[in-house]
Amino acid sequence: MPNQITCLRCRHSFRTIEDYDAEDPLQAVQMFAQCPICNSVSPSSPVESSASYHFKALGALSRSYAKSIPSDGPFAIPGQAFRQNLHRVFATAIAPEMFAAQYMFCREKLPVGAITTTGPMLSAEAIAQMRQVAAQEFRWDFSGTDVDGWFGGAHSVASKLAFESLIGSILIGTWTAFETLAGDLWVTALNENPRLGVRALGAEPKPGDDNNERRRTTRIKQALPIQRLQRYDYNLKHALGDLLREKWDFGRRDETRDAYKAAFGLTPEDASELDNIFDNIELRWLAAMRNALVHRGGIADEQFLSLVETHPTWGKTEVGKPITINGLLAAPLVENAIGRGLKLLAFVHARIFT
Repeated sequence: MPNQITCLRCRHSFRTIEDYDAEDPLQAVQMFAQCPICNSVSPSSPVESSASYHFKALGALSRSYAKSIPSDGPFAIPGQAFRQNLHRVFATAIAPEMFAAQYMFCREKLPVGAITTTGPMLSAEAIAQMRQVAAQEFRWDFSGTDVDGWFGGAHSVASKLAFESLIGSILIGTWTAFETLAGDLWVTALNENPRLGVRALGAEPKPGDDNNERRRTTRIKQALPIQRLQRYDYNLKHALGDLLREKWDFGRRDETRDAYKAAFGLTPEDASELDNIFDNIELRWLAAMRNALVHRGGIADEQFLSLVETHPTWGKTEVGKPITINGLLAAPLVENAIGRGLKLLAFVHARIFT
């Protein structure tokens, strides 16, 4: 349907001739309309109030994690994947500052008329108008001293979705990095130390077990398809982790914790340390937010609210409303998840090699 917009130059109100889909905000960011009165171009995106995304909080996160991740030994592969996944998270976090800096550079260095489209070269007036459109669309204020000053607040549906999606991808990527590390590290540890696999099955007697319990553990069985045995040439010495992985769902935080407890939680101290890693409240908030973004499109439901009820901001969200997302809320969750991942690496390393 036609879209009613206001010209940025003469403030004349007119309707675009393009079909505009109000349910597709990304369409709007690509649409520009020419004013029939003064012939200037204006964005045809719906206008929305400004917001602050606090990118600076994300850009300020410490990158010291790389020094604490093993680069050799049996845990090099899961460690390297964790490191690379975090590199992607941090690259995304500083993207707004990089793009803004590049824009300022181009704005100062490119001569008028140097920008072309698929058609004829743009006139100086057209370039000036398009720069005005970009400034109006994103409200970039280059008199500011940092990235939060530059992006004073996007005020269109499309740009708001773009910035919130960027922060959402940081949260999703952070959870993915931790979840992947936890699963791959467990598998690698059991492949490295087969006794942990026996313990994970509950087939290793514990100190203090009576004779009946010891006899029960010796009768524990685990079905294994013959084809999987063939894959490992019938030698399971370094394959128990791979074979037993499907026994737990490592996509779920609570099942991952249970898998680690089954293999490593032999003492109350070990079990407590694993609880401290996996039951951490900020890690639980991150998992809840990841699920809300992926499965609910960032809209709060009752399950999300039950998981974040103690969060000072998200706990106040109404059912059916969009969840507030910005750098100030995301940064501590990213930093905490990295810390939990490093603690898990140290925990497993200590119990394999000491």
